[in-house]
Amino acid sequence: MSASEARAIIKLSRRPDVETVVQDVRDGHLRGVSVGYAVAEWREGAEGGKRTKTATRWTPAELSIVPVAADPGATIRSENPMPENITTPNPQQTTALAPVATRAAENQEIRAIAGLVGLDQAWIDGQIDTGATADAARAAAFEALRSRAPAPIVTARASIGTDHADPLAIRSAMADALAHRLAPGAVKLEGRAAEFRGVRLLHMVGDLAHARGERINLRDQNALMERAVGAHSTSDFPLLLADATNKALLAQYQIAAPTYRKWAAPRQFGDFRDHSFLRVGDFPAFKPIAENGEVTYGTLSENREKVRAKEYGTGISVGRQLLINDDLSALADFSSMIAQRAAADKNQLAYAVLSANAVLSDNVALFHADHGNLAATPAAITATSIGAAVAALRGQTQPRRARAEPSAGPSSWSAGRRWVEARQILAAITPS
Repeated sequence: MSASEARAIIKLSRRPDVETVVQDVRDGHLRGVSVGYAVAEWREGAEGGKRTKTATRWTPAELSIVPVAADPGATIRSENPMPENITTPNPQQTTALAPVATRAAENQEIRAIAGLVGLDQAWIDGQIDTGATADAARAAAFEALRSRAPAPIVTARASIGTDHADPLAIRSAMADALAHRLAPGAVKLEGRAAEFRGVRLLHMVGDLAHARGERINLRDQNALMERAVGAHSTSDFPLLLADATNKALLAQYQIAAPTYRKWAAPRQFGDFRDHSFLRVGDFPAFKPIAENGEVTYGTLSENREKVRAKEYGTGISVGRQLLINDDLSALADFSSMIAQRAAADKNQLAYAVLSANAVLSDNVALFHADHGNLAATPAAITATSIGAAVAALRGQTQPRRARAEPSAGPSSWSAGRRWVEARQILAAITPS
């Protein structure tokens, strides 16, 4: 400390987080300092008609390095003692200091180049230590980029999988397992359904509740029962049982094979309104087209039959005892009977349409001499009467067509209660 200035010797830290600041100090980019102090005594006075306060006794508290100092004379100097009187350097001295300023600018440019292309501090130090210019550093950075290994290309792929914790997926697998238990000969146990082989119904209810995040004691049979069939329950059990039963019923219904399928075609309905379907022979016949000729367009027959879908149903109740006893044998018997009943009822309804001999859209009954499908005189089932029936069927014409079209004849027979008699006649006509 002196009357005109204060000096301090500082030691720069080597911590990595302040390395850039230290380097800027050494390169001359940061030269200003700021002093923090505590004033013990003040001297009051006046200057230019204004009141002034001058610190006459103070204690330094801290020293900071700043880009711009409030006092232009507060700067960082070398360790060599400085003269008491600081004078402005002459032009020759200014010229001598110019290379130092130029070197600092080159170093700053080198750091900027390294930051731009992602080179590390070791590369920066190597360039500065060799005294490289900015142009030389740019060339070295370009060579470093050329020798650098290319960055690996990472291709992101999206995959869609199955969430095995999804309650719907769990319920579907349980339904497959229950359907196999209801109809083991018709429904195969495949995939995740094997996980629930032999699992009790109430335990399935508890597992589904856990999958939905509900807390339930799997050992509390009453709680599981209330969860399954309680008055205010939102359990998956009704849907689970319905899915399993429907799968078992469908498989057993296919095995039942009602005979009406041999001559009736299925149709899909989206509502219960009347729907029109064209006859098989309604589409116009194909005609030859001459070279550079035009297509001859035909017309569809106006006769159209209207049909309407109807609902049929019944139901059975599942009691508390069946769930407690886990007795699926009763449900298995029910599912088999329901499938057979559905096949028999659909068979009966289909043949009832034939027996009713309803009037079609042409105002003629289904079986009528005008349609060529009804004999003028009833006859017993003999080889002669069957031959006449086949000849009549093969001689039928389609609407708006004058000639008969050859066919292979009937593919199935319906004899009702005289089935045995018909079988004997057919066996005599086509012996094995």
